[in-house]
Amino acid sequence: MVISEPVGEHKIALVAPIYSAKHDHKLNGDIRVLDNHKALGLIRPSTIRLHRMVALSTADLREQLGTATLELQKAVKVELQNLLQL
Repeated sequence: MVISEPVGEHKIALVAPIYSAKHDHKLNGDIRVLDNHKALGLIRPSTIRLHRMVALSTADLREQLGTATLELQKAVKVELQNLLQL
């Protein structure tokens, strides 16, 4: 999931991985996408793992699967604030 707008000459963005593997426990920075996963372009229920964010060039991103709902965007913002203690 792309978290930030691209910045700089190389268009670097913060990206959080989305895992479709079932996780038995929730970690700080996890957001589960269960009921509306297909509307977001995901094949199966998944987990966004914000604690594993990386900075990537947008040139490395191959395709867009879907668009996050406003509800999911708000959940990401709240979870990031909690994770980063802002």
